[in-house]
Amino acid sequence: MQSKNKKMTIKINGKDKSYKENLPVHNWQSTQQQTAAAEETDELTDSKEFSSKTKKSPPAYNKIHYIKGNNNRIRRSFTPNNKGWLKVLMPIITAVVVGLFLGILLLKVVENEGGNTDGVPLKDATLSQASSDTYNLNEQTFQVIQGGAFTTEDQANQMVSSNVQKGYPSIMIEQDNKYLVLVGIGEKANSLIDLDKYYEEKNVETFKKALTINGKAVSVTQEEVGFLGEANTIFNEILALVKSEGNSSSDTTIVSSLKERLKTIESTTVTSPIIANLQKELGDTMVALEAFISSNKQSDYLLLQQHLLNFYKLLNEL
Repeated sequence: MQSKNKKMTIKINGKDKSYKENLPVHNWQSTQQQTAAAEETDELTDSKEFSSKTKKSPPAYNKIHYIKGNNNRIRRSFTPNNKGWLKVLMPIITAVVVGLFLGILLLKVVENEGGNTDGVPLKDATLSQASSDTYNLNEQTFQVIQGGAFTTEDQANQMVSSNVQKGYPSIMIEQDNKYLVLVGIGEKANSLIDLDKYYEEKNVETFKKALTINGKAVSVTQEEVGFLGEANTIFNEILALVKSEGNSSSDTTIVSSLKERLKTIESTTVTSPIIANLQKELGDTMVALEAFISSNKQSDYLLLQQHLLNFYKLLNEL
Protein backbone atom coordinates (compact mmCIF):
# COMPACT_ATOMS: atom_id res chain seq x y z
CA MET A 1 0.00 0.00 0.00
CA GLN A 2 1.28 3.33 -0.95
CA SER A 3 0.99 6.10 1.50
CA LYS A 4 -1.72 8.68 0.69
CA ASN A 5 0.52 11.50 1.82
CA LYS A 6 3.15 10.89 -0.79
CA LYS A 7 4.19 14.09 -2.56
CA MET A 8 5.17 14.68 -6.15
CA THR A 9 7.67 17.23 -7.35
CA ILE A 10 7.86 18.88 -10.75
CA LYS A 11 10.79 20.62 -12.27
CA ILE A 12 10.18 23.65 -14.34
CA ASN A 13 13.19 25.28 -15.96
CA GLY A 14 15.47 23.11 -13.76
CA LYS A 15 13.72 24.18 -10.57
CA ASP A 16 11.60 22.03 -8.31
CA LYS A 17 8.07 23.15 -8.00
CA SER A 18 5.60 21.73 -5.49
CA TYR A 19 2.55 20.09 -6.83
CA LYS A 20 -0.64 19.75 -4.96
CA GLU A 21 -3.49 17.52 -5.80
CA ASN A 22 -7.08 18.57 -5.75
CA LEU A 23 -6.34 22.05 -7.03
CA PRO A 24 -9.45 24.06 -7.76
CA VAL A 25 -10.41 24.12 -11.42
CA HIS A 26 -12.04 27.30 -12.78
CA ASN A 27 -14.61 27.32 -15.64
CA TRP A 28 -13.22 30.07 -17.83
CA GLN A 29 -15.94 29.79 -20.50
CA SER A 30 -18.69 30.38 -17.97
CA THR A 31 -16.82 33.30 -16.54
CA GLN A 32 -16.39 34.85 -20.04
CA GLN A 33 -20.15 34.59 -20.77
CA GLN A 34 -21.01 36.17 -17.42
CA THR A 35 -18.59 39.01 -18.09
CA ALA A 36 -20.05 39.59 -21.60
CA ALA A 37 -23.58 39.62 -20.22
CA ALA A 38 -22.59 42.16 -17.60
CA GLU A 39 -21.01 44.40 -20.19
CA GLU A 40 -24.14 44.18 -22.40
CA THR A 41 -26.33 45.12 -19.45
CA ASP A 42 -24.13 48.14 -18.73
CA GLU A 43 -24.33 49.27 -22.38
CA LEU A 44 -28.12 49.09 -22.39
CA THR A 45 -28.25 51.05 -19.17
CA ASP A 46 -25.91 53.70 -20.52
CA SER A 47 -27.87 54.03 -23.80
CA LYS A 48 -31.13 54.47 -21.92
CA GLU A 49 -29.59 57.14 -19.75
CA PHE A 50 -28.14 58.89 -22.84
CA SER A 51 -31.44 58.81 -24.70
CA SER A 52 -33.28 60.10 -21.66
CA LYS A 53 -30.80 62.96 -21.40
CA THR A 54 -30.87 63.92 -25.12
CA LYS A 55 -34.61 63.58 -25.72
CA LYS A 56 -36.40 66.92 -25.31
CA SER A 57 -39.99 67.38 -24.46
CA PRO A 58 -42.16 69.14 -27.13
CA PRO A 59 -42.76 72.89 -26.63
CA ALA A 60 -45.95 73.91 -24.98
CA TYR A 61 -48.34 76.09 -26.94
CA ASN A 62 -50.65 78.53 -25.32
CA LYS A 63 -54.23 78.13 -26.22
CA ILE A 64 -55.83 81.02 -28.04
CA HIS A 65 -59.01 82.17 -26.46
CA TYR A 66 -61.60 83.72 -28.79
CA ILE A 67 -64.17 86.16 -27.53
CA LYS A 68 -67.59 85.36 -28.79
CA GLY A 69 -70.20 87.97 -29.43
CA ASN A 70 -70.22 91.26 -31.27
CA ASN A 71 -66.67 92.05 -32.16
CA ASN A 72 -66.69 95.70 -33.09
CA ARG A 73 -63.48 96.02 -35.02
CA ILE A 74 -62.00 99.44 -35.48
CA ARG A 75 -61.67 100.08 -39.21
CA ARG A 76 -58.69 102.24 -39.97
CA SER A 77 -59.10 104.71 -42.78
CA PHE A 78 -56.42 104.78 -45.45
CA THR A 79 -57.18 108.39 -46.32
CA PRO A 80 -53.84 110.19 -46.09
CA ASN A 81 -53.27 112.97 -43.72
CA ASN A 82 -53.83 116.17 -45.69
CA LYS A 83 -51.03 118.00 -43.97
CA GLY A 84 -48.59 115.16 -44.58
CA TRP A 85 -49.39 115.01 -48.29
CA LEU A 86 -49.05 118.74 -48.64
CA LYS A 87 -45.56 118.52 -47.24
CA VAL A 88 -44.73 115.92 -49.89
CA LEU A 89 -46.52 117.54 -52.84
CA MET A 90 -45.44 121.15 -52.35
CA PRO A 91 -41.70 120.54 -53.12
CA ILE A 92 -42.66 118.50 -56.19
CA ILE A 93 -45.03 121.16 -57.53
CA THR A 94 -42.49 123.88 -56.85
CA ALA A 95 -39.75 121.93 -58.67
CA VAL A 96 -42.01 121.38 -61.72
CA VAL A 97 -42.98 125.07 -61.94
CA VAL A 98 -39.37 126.25 -61.55
CA GLY A 99 -38.22 123.69 -64.14
CA LEU A 100 -40.79 124.85 -66.69
CA PHE A 101 -39.88 128.48 -66.13
CA LEU A 102 -36.16 127.84 -66.54
CA GLY A 103 -36.78 125.67 -69.61
CA ILE A 104 -38.81 128.40 -71.36
CA LEU A 105 -36.21 131.02 -70.43
CA LEU A 106 -33.36 128.84 -71.73
CA LEU A 107 -35.23 128.14 -74.97
CA LYS A 108 -35.68 131.84 -75.61
CA VAL A 109 -32.00 132.52 -74.94
CA VAL A 110 -30.95 129.74 -77.37
CA GLU A 111 -33.31 131.01 -80.06
CA ASN A 112 -32.04 134.54 -79.66
CA GLU A 113 -28.41 133.42 -79.81
CA GLY A 114 -29.12 131.31 -82.88
CA GLY A 115 -30.76 134.22 -84.68
CA ASN A 116 -28.29 136.81 -83.47
CA THR A 117 -25.35 135.82 -85.69
CA ASP A 118 -25.60 139.12 -87.56
CA GLY A 119 -24.28 141.19 -84.68
CA VAL A 120 -27.73 142.60 -83.88
CA PRO A 121 -28.36 143.30 -80.16
CA LEU A 122 -30.30 140.57 -78.43
CA LYS A 123 -33.29 142.83 -77.78
CA ASP A 124 -33.55 143.86 -81.43
CA ALA A 125 -33.21 140.27 -82.60
CA THR A 126 -36.08 139.24 -80.33
CA LEU A 127 -38.31 142.01 -81.66
CA SER A 128 -37.49 141.17 -85.27
CA GLN A 129 -38.37 137.51 -84.68
CA ALA A 130 -41.68 138.51 -83.12
CA SER A 131 -42.55 140.55 -86.23
CA SER A 132 -41.10 138.14 -88.80
CA ASP A 133 -42.56 137.87 -92.27
CA THR A 134 -41.74 136.42 -95.68
CA TYR A 135 -40.72 138.23 -98.84
CA ASN A 136 -41.45 136.36 -102.06
CA LEU A 137 -38.78 137.22 -104.60
CA ASN A 138 -40.17 136.58 -108.06
CA GLU A 139 -38.15 134.91 -110.79
CA GLN A 140 -36.20 137.51 -112.77
CA THR A 141 -34.15 137.25 -115.95
CA PHE A 142 -31.34 139.68 -116.79
CA GLN A 143 -28.99 140.13 -119.72
CA VAL A 144 -25.38 139.74 -118.61
CA ILE A 145 -21.91 139.68 -120.08
CA GLN A 146 -19.99 136.65 -118.82
CA GLY A 147 -16.23 136.81 -118.62
CA GLY A 148 -15.56 133.24 -117.52
CA ALA A 149 -16.83 130.05 -115.89
CA PHE A 150 -14.80 127.94 -113.46
CA THR A 151 -15.15 124.75 -111.49
CA THR A 152 -13.45 126.19 -108.39
CA GLU A 153 -14.18 129.36 -106.46
CA ASP A 154 -10.51 130.27 -106.15
CA GLN A 155 -10.02 130.42 -109.93
CA ALA A 156 -13.10 132.62 -110.30
CA ASN A 157 -11.96 134.99 -107.55
CA GLN A 158 -8.53 135.28 -109.17
CA MET A 159 -10.14 136.45 -112.40
CA VAL A 160 -12.34 138.94 -110.54
CA SER A 161 -9.31 140.41 -108.78
CA SER A 162 -7.47 140.71 -112.07
CA ASN A 163 -10.43 142.44 -113.75
CA VAL A 164 -10.88 144.94 -110.92
CA GLN A 165 -7.20 145.89 -111.10
CA LYS A 166 -7.67 146.57 -114.82
CA GLY A 167 -10.73 148.73 -114.16
CA TYR A 168 -13.31 146.24 -115.42
CA PRO A 169 -16.54 145.79 -113.47
CA SER A 170 -16.58 142.23 -112.23
CA ILE A 171 -18.33 139.89 -109.74
CA MET A 172 -18.48 136.15 -109.09
CA ILE A 173 -21.67 134.16 -108.52
CA GLU A 174 -22.31 130.45 -108.06
CA GLN A 175 -24.85 128.76 -110.28
CA ASP A 176 -25.39 125.13 -111.30
CA ASN A 177 -22.24 124.00 -109.46
CA LYS A 178 -20.14 126.47 -111.44
CA TYR A 179 -18.54 129.78 -110.54
CA LEU A 180 -19.41 132.45 -113.10
CA VAL A 181 -17.57 135.74 -113.55
CA LEU A 182 -19.88 138.51 -114.78
CA VAL A 183 -18.52 141.77 -116.21
CA GLY A 184 -21.73 143.55 -117.24
CA ILE A 185 -25.51 143.58 -116.73
CA GLY A 186 -28.46 145.22 -118.46
CA GLU A 187 -32.22 145.04 -118.91
CA LYS A 188 -31.97 144.03 -122.57
CA ALA A 189 -29.25 142.69 -124.83
CA ASN A 190 -29.10 145.88 -126.95
CA SER A 191 -28.32 147.94 -123.84
CA LEU A 192 -24.99 146.12 -123.60
CA ILE A 193 -23.78 146.64 -127.19
CA ASP A 194 -21.29 149.38 -126.38
CA LEU A 195 -19.96 147.52 -123.32
CA ASP A 196 -19.47 144.40 -125.41
CA LYS A 197 -17.47 146.44 -127.95
CA TYR A 198 -15.37 147.87 -125.13
CA TYR A 199 -14.23 144.40 -124.07
CA GLU A 200 -13.47 143.46 -127.68
CA GLU A 201 -11.14 146.43 -127.92
CA LYS A 202 -9.42 145.29 -124.72
CA ASN A 203 -9.06 141.74 -126.12
CA VAL A 204 -11.16 140.37 -123.29
CA GLU A 205 -13.10 137.27 -124.26
CA THR A 206 -16.75 137.60 -123.23
CA PHE A 207 -20.17 136.55 -124.40
CA LYS A 208 -23.68 137.76 -123.68
CA LYS A 209 -26.31 135.50 -122.12
CA ALA A 210 -29.59 135.58 -120.24
CA LEU A 211 -29.26 134.76 -116.55
CA THR A 212 -32.18 134.02 -114.27
CA ILE A 213 -32.57 134.48 -110.53
CA ASN A 214 -34.94 131.79 -109.35
CA GLY A 215 -37.96 132.79 -107.29
CA LYS A 216 -37.59 132.22 -103.58
CA ALA A 217 -39.26 132.95 -100.24
CA VAL A 218 -37.03 134.99 -97.92
CA SER A 219 -37.67 135.14 -94.18
CA VAL A 220 -37.34 138.79 -93.11
CA THR A 221 -38.98 141.34 -90.82
CA GLN A 222 -42.14 143.21 -91.80
CA GLU A 223 -40.11 146.39 -92.35
CA GLU A 224 -37.68 144.56 -94.63
CA VAL A 225 -40.54 143.20 -96.76
CA GLY A 226 -41.50 146.73 -97.80
CA PHE A 227 -37.89 147.69 -98.40
CA LEU A 228 -37.10 144.69 -100.63
CA GLY A 229 -40.21 145.17 -102.74
CA GLU A 230 -39.46 148.84 -103.47
CA ALA A 231 -35.68 148.36 -103.80
CA ASN A 232 -36.11 145.60 -106.38
CA THR A 233 -38.46 147.81 -108.40
CA ILE A 234 -36.01 150.74 -108.32
CA PHE A 235 -33.14 148.47 -109.39
CA ASN A 236 -35.03 147.28 -112.48
CA GLU A 237 -35.96 150.85 -113.42
CA ILE A 238 -32.33 151.91 -113.16
CA LEU A 239 -31.33 149.04 -115.48
CA ALA A 240 -33.84 150.36 -118.02
CA LEU A 241 -32.05 153.74 -117.96
CA VAL A 242 -28.56 152.35 -118.46
CA LYS A 243 -27.74 152.91 -122.13
CA SER A 244 -24.12 153.54 -122.83
CA GLU A 245 -24.96 154.97 -126.28
CA GLY A 246 -26.45 158.09 -124.72
CA ASN A 247 -29.35 159.31 -122.60
CA SER A 248 -32.32 161.53 -123.35
CA SER A 249 -33.31 164.58 -121.37
CA SER A 250 -36.24 162.71 -119.90
CA ASP A 251 -33.81 160.47 -117.99
CA THR A 252 -32.99 163.22 -115.52
CA THR A 253 -36.66 163.56 -114.64
CA ILE A 254 -36.89 159.80 -114.01
CA VAL A 255 -33.76 159.87 -111.87
CA SER A 256 -35.23 162.65 -109.71
CA SER A 257 -38.35 160.57 -109.16
CA LEU A 258 -36.24 157.52 -108.28
CA LYS A 259 -34.25 159.55 -105.75
CA GLU A 260 -37.40 160.62 -103.94
CA ARG A 261 -38.63 157.03 -103.77
CA LEU A 262 -35.24 155.90 -102.54
CA LYS A 263 -35.38 158.38 -99.65
CA THR A 264 -38.55 156.72 -98.36
CA ILE A 265 -36.79 153.37 -97.90
CA GLU A 266 -33.29 154.51 -96.94
CA SER A 267 -34.41 155.00 -93.34
CA THR A 268 -35.93 151.52 -93.09
CA THR A 269 -34.58 149.58 -90.10
CA VAL A 270 -33.03 146.34 -91.33
CA THR A 271 -31.36 143.57 -89.33
CA SER A 272 -30.02 141.23 -92.02
CA PRO A 273 -26.45 142.01 -93.21
CA ILE A 274 -27.33 141.18 -96.83
CA ILE A 275 -30.35 143.51 -96.82
CA ALA A 276 -28.26 146.21 -95.12
CA ASN A 277 -25.68 145.86 -97.93
CA LEU A 278 -28.49 146.00 -100.50
CA GLN A 279 -29.67 149.24 -98.91
CA LYS A 280 -26.20 150.77 -99.10
CA GLU A 281 -25.50 149.45 -102.60
CA LEU A 282 -28.76 150.87 -103.94
CA GLY A 283 -27.83 154.33 -102.64
CA ASP A 284 -24.36 154.07 -104.24
CA THR A 285 -25.95 152.94 -107.50
CA MET A 286 -28.20 156.00 -107.54
CA VAL A 287 -25.21 158.30 -107.03
CA ALA A 288 -23.31 156.56 -109.88
CA LEU A 289 -26.38 156.79 -112.13
CA GLU A 290 -26.63 160.54 -111.59
CA ALA A 291 -22.94 160.96 -112.36
CA PHE A 292 -23.16 158.91 -115.56
CA ILE A 293 -26.27 160.69 -116.87
CA SER A 294 -24.69 164.01 -116.12
CA SER A 295 -21.26 163.27 -117.70
CA ASN A 296 -21.92 160.37 -120.09
CA LYS A 297 -18.31 159.30 -119.53
CA GLN A 298 -17.08 155.77 -119.99
CA SER A 299 -15.41 155.72 -116.56
CA ASP A 300 -18.69 156.71 -114.89
CA TYR A 301 -20.49 154.08 -116.90
CA LEU A 302 -18.05 151.35 -115.79
CA LEU A 303 -18.45 152.44 -112.14
CA LEU A 304 -22.23 152.31 -112.53
CA GLN A 305 -21.92 148.79 -113.97
CA GLN A 306 -19.90 147.71 -110.92
CA HIS A 307 -22.61 148.91 -108.51
CA LEU A 308 -25.35 147.28 -110.58
CA LEU A 309 -23.43 143.99 -110.54
CA ASN A 310 -22.91 144.26 -106.77
CA PHE A 311 -26.65 144.74 -106.21
CA TYR A 312 -27.43 141.80 -108.51
CA LYS A 313 -24.99 139.58 -106.57
CA LEU A 314 -26.62 140.44 -103.23
CA LEU A 315 -30.10 139.91 -104.69
CA ASN A 316 -29.00 136.49 -105.93
CA GLU A 317 -27.68 135.58 -102.47
CA LEU A 318 -30.95 136.29 -100.63
